[in-house]
Amino acid sequence: MSSNYDALLDPPMDDSPEAQLEFQNFVLSDEQKQSYGKQSTPLQGGAAPVGGADFGFSAPAGGQPGAAAPQSRGGFWNVEYYSPYFNVDTTDVVQRTVATVIPGKPFSEVIGANPDLYGPFWIATTVIFAFFVTSSVAGSIAALIDAKPYTYNMTSLSVAVTTIYVFATAVPLVLWAIIKYFKGPANLLELVDAYGYALAIWIPVSLICIVPLELVKWILIMCAFASTVLFKVRTIRPIVAQANDKFASTLVLSGIVISDGALALLFKFYFFP
Repeated sequence: MSSNYDALLDPPMDDSPEAQLEFQNFVLSDEQKQSYGKQSTPLQGGAAPVGGADFGFSAPAGGQPGAAAPQSRGGFWNVEYYSPYFNVDTTDVVQRTVATVIPGKPFSEVIGANPDLYGPFWIATTVIFAFFVTSSVAGSIAALIDAKPYTYNMTSLSVAVTTIYVFATAVPLVLWAIIKYFKGPANLLELVDAYGYALAIWIPVSLICIVPLELVKWILIMCAFASTVLFKVRTIRPIVAQANDKFASTLVLSGIVISDGALALLFKFYFFP
């Protein structure tokens, strides 16, 4: 018994199996930690060592382990692909809207290198509901004056949706294709911005057209038509002029006048007859 007890208290100091099973102290002293930190080298690809609390995972690139993969927004079917086109704030939207009404710097300079789809989408959507709501209110007021019953025309909402969205997307696309065909430096997003932001003028016009005065309606509609046409000609004419083709300039400018005229006539005779 005494020999076994002594063996437990004083383990053998050799390479025997009993010595290898002896408990070890794995806690490093401060000097050992500093020495370990000087000898350690950073991992490839900028990854932190195990004790550095950086557990980010990156796919290897170029066949080198630990190299970070390049960032990509993905294809057009991903939401991230369109995120740069919604990178605007209220100040940007207001400045671009004002630029379509008040002549000043060229619209391309106002947009700069940050064309967006946020403003054109929400302005077009607001115009759609403005057309429907204000035309319904104007119709009910006219029916009240004539002492007649008024029935809301829900078809006008679908007409407004189709008209405004086609006007804000298809027309710029056609103009872009024409300018490109004649070798002009057209930018589709810039054209979409020009048509989308220029729609904003129809919002206050539709609100004032609730007043049942025919002359006021015609004056407002003609002013809105003239304002949008002048803005688009001022914005698009320098672009198409670089194609050095008179027929292209005539075709594009005629398309601007005809499309905006059609919208103004539809506004008057369908929504505010």
